Amino acid sequence: MDLPRIFTVRESSHRIHNPFTAEKLATLGQALHLAPGTRVLDLASGSGEMLCTWARDHKITGTGVDISTVFTEKARARAAELGVADRVGFVHGDASGYVADEPVDLAACVGATWIGGGVAGTVELLGASLRPGGLMLIGEPYWRREVPDRETAEACLAGGKDDFLVLPELIEQFGDLGYDVVEMVLASQDSWDRYQAAQWLNLRRWLDANPGDELAAEVRAELTTGPRPLRAVPARIPRLGGLRTDGPLTARTAWVPGGVPPGPTCFLSRVGFLEVRPRLRRRVASAGRLHPVRRSRSTRSQNGQGRDPQPPSPRAHSEPPPRERPVKEGLHQLLRGQSGSPSVRG
Repeated sequence: MDLPRIFTVRESSHRIHNPFTAEKLATLGQALHLAPGTRVLDLASGSGEMLCTWARDHKITGTGVDISTVFTEKARARAAELGVADRVGFVHGDASGYVADEPVDLAACVGATWIGGGVAGTVELLGASLRPGGLMLIGEPYWRREVPDRETAEACLAGGKDDFLVLPELIEQFGDLGYDVVEMVLASQDSWDRYQAAQWLNLRRWLDANPGDELAAEVRAELTTGPRPLRAVPARIPRLGGLRTDGPLTARTAWVPGGVPPGPTCFLSRVGFLEVRPRLRRRVASAGRLHPVRRSRSTRSQNGQGRDPQPPSPRAHSEPPPRERPVKEGLHQLLRGQSGSPSVRG
């Protein structure tokens, strides 16, 4: 049981395996108001940067679970490097079926909801390890605007336009599952670019060192086609940058300042990290525990609150009905205020 080798080659230099910078990860930790001793479960924990840095900065304790032997070993080494190996541990295993031995204060899955077959399944999986009143942290890609066709979606490295939702619909999905979104940190276009472009250098360095490896042809193909979506979408926002180019297999150039066409800023999906809590809860006398109030879709439809058969456009959410909770009203105001910004994510 392990992650296919191409993944560990592609992200060999990454400490964070999603479009998030170290600064954004620190911001996320601050936004969660983590108290010393907070117990955290991180499913699909990668190289453990989140748990390790939060153990250092906020004195949390926790467990990370990941299917990659390479990333799990890197996570353990990082914990030792930061002096937090006594506070956090890392398990090599299939996160899709992992439930903590004891309920945790914060259950997280950032950028890997495939372990639960999507957002809904991941919410259910995390909930099995979460104590009553705890927090759930989910990172999920979303479309910055409606995608017109499959070709555009594939240019953004998605299988199709239905792979992701736009952000207002993603937030609404948590409501449908019985949870409130109570905090949000979003990535920027630059952090997405850095995450993806750094993979190309990893691929090239590996190819230089392993030209005869059985994986070389696959790596060569990915390195050739990987940057193409950036050229396929017309440049809309001029900016300066640096292109690093490597020659046929030996010649190399230094960083060259100049005009760099931006990536597909119109449609590229981002990963948003959303902190969610169960909605208003009721006490169940037989169990003495608090449970989320979950309303069935049929009940919502009977009350006139059902969703349309087709996913609504972002505009459909611009004015939430008066019965919506104040926190969601604030989020929609935030979205309206930033609708003209080229980047919303953290």
